[in-house]
Amino acid sequence: MMTTMNMIEIERVLRELRLSGMAATLQTRLLQAQATEQPFVETLTLLLQDELD
Repeated sequence: MMTTMNMIEIERVLRELRLSGMAATLQTRLLQAQATEQPFVETLTLLLQDELD
């Protein structure tokens, strides 16, 4: 059974996975996605690019 995580938990897990670039921009990317009704895949792509940058 999968449990829902809150933002603090998600950011902690991203840092544990050494994905600090994604953790740093997660809030901003989610707000941007909600405001523009951005598709999930596009949002995920931007988060992955944040990690690479």
